Amino acid sequence: VRIKKIDTWVYGVSSTVIPYWLKTTVTPGWKHKEAGRNLTFNDTGIMDAVSLYNEDSKSNEIYVNMVSRPTQGITFRVTPSYTWADKTGLITEPEKSFLVKTQASYAAVNGMLLSGYHHYENRENGNNAFTDKAAPLATQNQDLENTMQSAGLSLNAAMAKQLNTFISVDWTNNNFDLNYFSTNSRRYETTPFFRLRDHSEYDVDTYHFSLGGDWQANDLLNLSGAYTFTMSNGNVASGELGTELSSTIDGTIDNTLHSLSLDAVHTLRSGVELKTSYVFDYYDDNAYRNLDGSTLSGGAHTLIVGLTCKF
Repeated sequence: VRIKKIDTWVYGVSSTVIPYWLKTTVTPGWKHKEAGRNLTFNDTGIMDAVSLYNEDSKSNEIYVNMVSRPTQGITFRVTPSYTWADKTGLITEPEKSFLVKTQASYAAVNGMLLSGYHHYENRENGNNAFTDKAAPLATQNQDLENTMQSAGLSLNAAMAKQLNTFISVDWTNNNFDLNYFSTNSRRYETTPFFRLRDHSEYDVDTYHFSLGGDWQANDLLNLSGAYTFTMSNGNVASGELGTELSSTIDGTIDNTLHSLSLDAVHTLRSGVELKTSYVFDYYDDNAYRNLDGSTLSGGAHTLIVGLTCKF
């Protein structure tokens, strides 16, 4: 399959309403998007019937963006949206999608900032299909559903005039399932036909924790540091496909990453800065193992020194 060019058109309309007595801004809108792909298929090889690629994508989106400031220092943001598509060129493009983004923050007079968010998105697509090359030319639709969620909290605070600190925690879940097909022969051969084997689900959670700060030691020296912990675990498949992968290292995700960074910026003179950065990363994977059975783990040290000149 060769893509000669892609033409994309995006247009829409929106309007902003500001009811001052509610201290809220409301912006509803509509957006239309079209994408045309000039695809060239091989008539004797992988034809368009045995590919999940389509030339055209056409979708519409309606949304409402709401921002509210009920009192000094407090802000709420909510943006729900819904997308539907008559045509999708890729299975990763949504035939229908529902998305809600929410965020809240509080800024205190002493400079402290507390914020949190939650995002939810559900995407589905059953537009794209395989068609057998042999009679009766049956069609098998790929049915994909993807749900992603993320949430987090963060706190930024000035502990002193020259010292700023932060701490944050985040969670992300990625869950999608789709049809698992097999063929009697390779797709570029003469008469392959497709058979639905199972429905497979991918479900992985990722947790992220970070803390750090920066200190203006004097007019010429700034020091900063941060520590980050990331952990991911879950299964990449279920059902028949999950059973086949369970005997390998590819069926499970279970890893952690520790990262420590230290930075220093020293002003040598006006427009000239010496920057030094040190990073230590340590990775531990409980799914992948060495030949002796031990877990795959290891660390790396990185040291960067640079000189910045401003003219």
